[in-house]
Amino acid sequence: MSKHIVGVEPKVYNGVRYKSTLEAQTAETLDRLGISWEYESKTYTLQEGFYCQWQKRKVIGISYTPDFIIGPVMIETKGWETPDF
Repeated sequence: MSKHIVGVEPKVYNGVRYKSTLEAQTAETLDRLGISWEYESKTYTLQEGFYCQWQKRKVIGISYTPDFIIGPVMIETKGWETPDF
């Protein structure tokens, strides 16, 4: 599920469409520093979905896709804090 955040616009850098200017700037900075990275290349399942017997409903699973992966390090880009933050 992808949510659109007000004030965040997609940006293309080096032929890749990023969800935000900050993500594109991060990719550019990593390139400039000569750091090898991957963009949203892996999704981790934090909790599998399951059927809850006592509530008689399905509980959806929870997953996480980090913005950038550098070896064992994950980078999640976030903008400035806003009143809605």
